[in-house]
Amino acid sequence: HAFPPLAIPANPSLQPFCKAEKTKYHQVDLVTSGNILQVKDETSPAQLDVNTSPDSPPQKTNSDNPLCGGSIFNASWGPQQTSLWLQANRYSSHLTTLSSYSGIDLLRLSKDNLTQLCGLPDGIRLYNALHSRTAVLTIYICIDIREQVYQAVYLSSCTSNELINKMSAALGLSVPQITAVYVRGPNNIKIIIT
Repeated sequence: HAFPPLAIPANPSLQPFCKAEKTKYHQVDLVTSGNILQVKDETSPAQLDVNTSPDSPPQKTNSDNPLCGGSIFNASWGPQQTSLWLQANRYSSHLTTLSSYSGIDLLRLSKDNLTQLCGLPDGIRLYNALHSRTAVLTIYICIDIREQVYQAVYLSSCTSNELINKMSAALGLSVPQITAVYVRGPNNIKIIIT
């Protein structure tokens, strides 16, 4: 269940753009408290009139930030970024033990190694988090369409909550700002995602 390209002009200098694999729908609308964010198919370039208030904060993303919501663990992280990810993912009690490990070091540890270092429940949970299955859907977002640099948003369960949480984090919106999500179906009808 893929979501095609997304264009969300936040201000005249930034033209966010998003596209997903295996395009199926022609458009998805994210209704926010001040904006309507629309996803369009690749055949029609997304040019949207999104009304944002002049005092809207700039939208920021950082795909390499271990503290971003839904952040995927990165093997190239150093010990400091790895520690931030551990803290953001409820492994704070093991920071002293794992503080010198880089991303690749943690990925090389076996399940037995992690259970010895962190105890049985947290060791298994950490191993599963590090070696979780690949995302069911990947959505690519480009904040500045002039630069053509994309950030990947990985959806593992493809639920509306996961879509809202990860898109809001990627676009620098708060979750309460998104009030509804619609898919544009046949004949351009709006279908609410629940």
